Amino acid sequence: MLQSDPSTLSASASLIDDLSRGVALLSTEERIKFEILYFIHSSTKGKNSVCHPDIFVWSKVSYIYGASHPTSTPFSPEEALVIQKAFFDQMWSLSLTDMIRVIGMENILAMPKYNDISDKLNENKIKYANENNSFKQLFLSEIAGVIDLFSHLFEDALIYLFEKGKGYKPATEEVEATNSGKQIANIIYHVFRKNKLGNYFPTLVIAAGLHASVRQDVNRKVKTNDMSDFRHAQAALPYFDYFFTEHSLRDLVSRNNIGFDKKYKCKVLSDPGQAVECVTKICS
Repeated sequence: MLQSDPSTLSASASLIDDLSRGVALLSTEERIKFEILYFIHSSTKGKNSVCHPDIFVWSKVSYIYGASHPTSTPFSPEEALVIQKAFFDQMWSLSLTDMIRVIGMENILAMPKYNDISDKLNENKIKYANENNSFKQLFLSEIAGVIDLFSHLFEDALIYLFEKGKGYKPATEEVEATNSGKQIANIIYHVFRKNKLGNYFPTLVIAAGLHASVRQDVNRKVKTNDMSDFRHAQAALPYFDYFFTEHSLRDLVSRNNIGFDKKYKCKVLSDPGQAVECVTKICS
C-alpha cells in the first residue's frame, strides 16, 4: 500500500492473490491479543484447555481487521439474517485486487503511514549505550518497552475474559482502580526476566530481540525500512514454515544471540535461487 503507481500496485496485489489464495494473517495487534489469551488460558487451565494461537490468526483478506455486516436494518429478523449471510459470503470472496479497486488510489494514497522513527532510535541507541552491559540486559530493556507499548491489550484481554465469564462488562471505574493490564504486564516481564516464558508471546519477543540485536551492533544503524521489515519477521517466523527476505534481515533473525529461525522452526532464505529451489520442492 506504499506504492503510488497504480500499475505496480495492481500487479503486486495480483501476485499476492495468486500466492495466498485469499488467506491472510491478522494484524499485529490482533495476533498479540490471541497470544495473550493463550497465555492466560494455558497458564491457569493447562495447555490442553485451549487451542494454540496459530489456529486463530488466519482469516480472509477482507476480514483482517475484523468481521462486519449490515445491522439495524428496517427488515424483519429473518430477512436481515439472509442479507447478513449474503454480505458475509460476498466479503469472503473478495480478493486483494478487488479491495484495492473498491478503495481507490486516492484513498490508498491518503491512508495514514507509519512514522519514520529511525533517527530517534539511532539517537537513543547512542544516548543509552552505557546503560546495558550484556545482550540479556538489552533484550530485557526492549521487552519492558514492548510490553508497556501493548499494555492496553493485556487490559482488553482481561476485560474480554471477565465479560465471557460473568456475562457483562466490568465498570470503567473498576477497571481503572485495579489497573489489571499493568499488573499482568509486570508479571509477564518478571517471568521473562527469569527466562521461564518458553515460546509464549512470539510477536513481542521477536520485536524485542531484533531491536536489542541492532542496539548491540555498534556498526548497525536503524534504517527507515527496518520497522516494516521487523513487522514482516514478527508475522513470518512464528506462523510460517518459510520466510524469504533480504540478506540483512536473514542475518539478523538467525544470529546466535537470538536464533529466531531455530526457535520457531522457520526456514529463512535470502538467496533468490535457493528460494526458488525451496518453493519448487514444496510444490512438487
